[in-house]
Amino acid sequence: MFGPARRTWVLGGGGARGAAQVGVLQALFEANIEAPSAVVGTSVGALNGASIAAYPSLAGTMMLREVWMSRPALTVFQAHPLGLLVSGIRRDQLSAFPQQNVRRLIDRAQALTGVTTFEQLRVPLAVVATDLSAGKPVVFRSGLLTPALLASTAIPGLFPSVRIDGRERRVLLRSAEETVDPGGSFGWVLGNAGASGFYRTAYDDELLRRLIRALPELRPEERMALVSDQWALVRANAAKLEGFVDLLAALETEEDHSVLDEVVGRLSYLEHRVVSEASRGALHSFVGRLFQRAAADLGWDPRAGESDERRLRRSAVQRALALVARDPAAVADATARYQRHVARHPHAVDPNLLDVVVAAAARTADEKRFDELRELARTELDPAAKRRYLHALAMQFPIAPLA
Repeated sequence: MFGPARRTWVLGGGGARGAAQVGVLQALFEANIEAPSAVVGTSVGALNGASIAAYPSLAGTMMLREVWMSRPALTVFQAHPLGLLVSGIRRDQLSAFPQQNVRRLIDRAQALTGVTTFEQLRVPLAVVATDLSAGKPVVFRSGLLTPALLASTAIPGLFPSVRIDGRERRVLLRSAEETVDPGGSFGWVLGNAGASGFYRTAYDDELLRRLIRALPELRPEERMALVSDQWALVRANAAKLEGFVDLLAALETEEDHSVLDEVVGRLSYLEHRVVSEASRGALHSFVGRLFQRAAADLGWDPRAGESDERRLRRSAVQRALALVARDPAAVADATARYQRHVARHPHAVDPNLLDVVVAAAARTADEKRFDELRELARTELDPAAKRRYLHALAMQFPIAPLA
């Protein structure tokens, strides 16, 4: 696999000191040192090594410089004060920092390089991790980069360990029923890797529990497909609602807006069409607890230079609190922003939140606000805004029927 030893670059660990490696790498390229024919990395050296293996040149170090100057790098060792306790309860292992901290850093690097698999790298990369069960080193050379990098950067007691269940396998089903030999024991199995298949996947209770524990190891599209599949099975009366609720509860720390939209959409259907009046309060409390921490972090108002991902995440979270949980404080905040919006105050509300604030204001509308919304719908020229107001008019108002 590897060329001459003098051209194989080896990058060691060092936690936050991984930023110092960028300066060394930059100096090597600026000194016209021969580019590596292969890269070996462990821990933070594996993360840096993946970018260099993607672009074995000064351009690769410039991408790394951008990664280490980004917000995810500044927050990689930040955690909630109860993080140690919560992680022990939620993940069956003690870790002071959530895995999402490292994942955000990996996602930032991959967004810059556009490389997500070993096979896409320009030069071979070997990522070294440790099998905690066997106490032996493990070397990853193929497949997805993210699970390998998460495994290599895992630090017992700090960042949670990662379960790697072997290579992705493709199976051609030649009959209505097929048995697949997994080739040994496994911790979990995902029946639609990459969410690339146009089919639904059902899991028994135990396999679903294992998958829920492994959620941090799944890609966003896989988590979104898992939610979609479980919801479809629940609606078809082919799976228990309890398992679906357990899955949603495990997504409390989800940070991908697409996954959050999927979760909030399913919860909205439950709240609006499924639960009885007697059970609605319990659902409101569950949704409020699920999104409370994210809402406290995101707030209502964007920060300067904030990413689009964070803005979209805020929209999903506040929609959950104001429209699904019907949290009084969230509804009041949304209504206040609606009033500033219709008064045309500058920067009254982030455009991503307009659907939420208008709908929340409609829910508590009196006759005066109803007339206001009707006039806004009549005079609005922008099709998207007109649709927003018309949708609000169709909301259920707690007022007497109009004459």
